[in-house]
Amino acid sequence: MSLIEKIKAHEKEIISGKTLEGLHQCPKCQGIPQSFDSHGIRMRMFLVIKGAFVHQIESFLSRWKYPLCMSTFTYYPEFALPFKRYLKDSLLPIARKYLEEDNCSYRQVVLHEHSGAALGYAPSQEEGHIDERQLPGSTIWRWLSFIGSLKQRLSHSLNLIREESPESTIFRKIFPVHPKKYKSEERKILLGFCQRFFAAHDEFVRLFERSIFPRFATNYL
Repeated sequence: MSLIEKIKAHEKEIISGKTLEGLHQCPKCQGIPQSFDSHGIRMRMFLVIKGAFVHQIESFLSRWKYPLCMSTFTYYPEFALPFKRYLKDSLLPIARKYLEEDNCSYRQVVLHEHSGAALGYAPSQEEGHIDERQLPGSTIWRWLSFIGSLKQRLSHSLNLIREESPESTIFRKIFPVHPKKYKSEERKILLGFCQRFFAAHDEFVRLFERSIFPRFATNYL
């Protein structure tokens, strides 16, 4: 199923009133309710990379309330993350490519693989409107910075990997960062963490057949 098809399928679930999947406790107070109350929907513009273009797809997300602590939250499906308009399956492969190819710069990594042209925004449906924007390399850095903030997520995942497979080679791997990719020790450490995160993600999928990233994500906006 393509990313666009996943968005459409998620919309159908919301329209049909399908309840939350995999959410068994309040993400704020950790209470365990019999059910959550629907609290409406919110519009969201998703950005999906398909071919040589970035497609803007307007969709919506469901809002929910826990009746005991009265907290409300937005439910994100597995293909999306809070505060990120680009879908993770669009951006993560590009971010990983930057890490794994020594001579690849931020500017080069956002070029279309076959044409060599910069990834641009798909033309608007409005007649005569041409969107001249292009995907900037700085977006990839922002995603790497986001991955670099997931220290607790990585630590928890490595603990699960150690329990399931104590002999896993992930704990003996070294992740050197090419000198061209950093000018400060801080950036070097962050990029090394991102490499370790992706390696742990591969091992986690191999052992548990699911992603480190959660089935859902929430925020309280």
